[in-house]
Amino acid sequence: MNDLYDSAMEDYEAMFTHSEDVGLELDPALDEALSENLIFNELFYSAIEEGDYESAQIWGEYALDAAGLEVTSTSTTADELQNFNPETTDDIYHAADAMEHWEFQGDTQRCAQMSQIAVIEEFTGEDINPDEFCQFAYENGWYEGDDAGTRGEDMNKMLDYYGIENEMSNGKSFDDLLSCLENGGRAIVAVDSGEIWNGESYWEDAFNPECGADHAIEVIGFNPETNCVIVNDSGNPNGCGCEIPLETFVDAWADSDNLMIECYNS
Repeated sequence: MNDLYDSAMEDYEAMFTHSEDVGLELDPALDEALSENLIFNELFYSAIEEGDYESAQIWGEYALDAAGLEVTSTSTTADELQNFNPETTDDIYHAADAMEHWEFQGDTQRCAQMSQIAVIEEFTGEDINPDEFCQFAYENGWYEGDDAGTRGEDMNKMLDYYGIENEMSNGKSFDDLLSCLENGGRAIVAVDSGEIWNGESYWEDAFNPECGADHAIEVIGFNPETNCVIVNDSGNPNGCGCEIPLETFVDAWADSDNLMIECYNS
């Protein structure tokens, strides 16, 4: 009897589609809800296969409701973000020093280059011309140009050239990032800019799995009073010492598999 039951359950489970089958990285709550309801599972993934994301969202929301679960969005918009004020808050990571080296990248894809410039200037005291810096990186194949940006594997090449001690790796934790800051370092991380600037919702991110990390920022501190990560964001006109809520930062950073370049002034 148990064998029949187990066989029936295997047949039933086989009728479900799962997120990995269609290349999506869904919130665990939605994955769980869809795995508990065959009808909503079938309707959701049929809509995904048809490219009808509006209907998929509706069926996903129904599945969550039926399971008594919910997903939350931790995104922000650029105009919601505040700037760190070292005069009114304890500047334990010396973020003010790094803020002096922030520059806006304008209508370019220079984010990784501008982040490296900020670190190099702070650690060496050198005043760097961004145009000349980017041209040199371009000539050496470390920068694809203002319309294309920097490949992930090349995000630390100019740090190497200037002799800045650094290590680039994936899978880092927020504790790793704080440890870097506590040891006097700076960190360059790759993030999903949409979650930070545009209020990109959970659903938009889920239905565009290829739209992951697309931007580099320099992490220069953490403000425990506001529970915000302090960054120099060259892509935001108001990005000097910008404070990103921790939950938003963690979600946006996760889209790069937590890529981090630890930088130290050796």
